[in-house]
Amino acid sequence: MAESATEIPINIEEAVRETVKNVTEKPPTSIEGIAIAYLSLVIMAVLPIFFGAFRSVKYLKEQKHWIANNLFGIAFAVNGVELLHLNNVVTGCILLSGLFIYDIFWVFGTNVMVTVAKSFEAPIKLVFPQDLLVNGLDASNFAMLGLGDIVVPGIFIALLLRFDKSLKRNSEFYFRATFTAYSTIIATTVDYPGLYET
Repeated sequence: MAESATEIPINIEEAVRETVKNVTEKPPTSIEGIAIAYLSLVIMAVLPIFFGAFRSVKYLKEQKHWIANNLFGIAFAVNGVELLHLNNVVTGCILLSGLFIYDIFWVFGTNVMVTVAKSFEAPIKLVFPQDLLVNGLDASNFAMLGLGDIVVPGIFIALLLRFDKSLKRNSEFYFRATFTAYSTIIATTVDYPGLYET
């Protein structure tokens, strides 16, 4: 029995060393595999710069297409809601209250934010042509919605969905209530200017 008792820790120690060795070692690679991987990265880095540079010269005076802008904007918004996390509801309420006051002053009180958003050609906003039915895809009169109006409430709503899931009640009450409220408010806000224009 004494021999088997002393052999057990040695076997465990060897097993742990073997496991750590297997976990920390890189999988075997070949020179060809490494060459293909790095060549692919170089090609993926060079092609966008090459084509983007020539397209930027060609389309310097033309407006970027709104569909591509919206695809990038939606992708950024989804990633923002997915990757940014609030730690509690109080923090979310303070953040939303602060942004509410910010919006009242900078968006509705002055033309600063609207001017910046209209002059900055990047996917920081979602745009949709108001004259789509008249001019088709070449429309130029756009309604816009900033990504901050999507991402910031979105991370709060995502917090409430995580809270609902943590309760394990098979209910998404808080998520559904806030999502419905957000949808109603954003629809009212987006539609508001159209209601009172003459």
